Amino acid sequence: MSNPYKKLRELVPDEPLGVGTVTAVKADGVIVSVLGGGTRKILGSASIGDAVYFRDSAIQGPAPSGSPSEVLL
Repeated sequence: MSNPYKKLRELVPDEPLGVGTVTAVKADGVIVSVLGGGTRKILGSASIGDAVYFRDSAIQGPAPSGSPSEVLL
């Protein structure tokens, strides 16, 4: 018999998708200012001012530009 909890965990990513704005470009990635405060070093390439989605310290793709807001569920 299979473990239902293990099957559920396989469906959910380990780290949620984050969004932030690129504030610096480094040789090995970018520095992203995240919503809610703080910065993270992220692997990938983007230009300063670009909004990006990231997960597990890697850029997943471009995010819509504009003023982000935080919604609590």
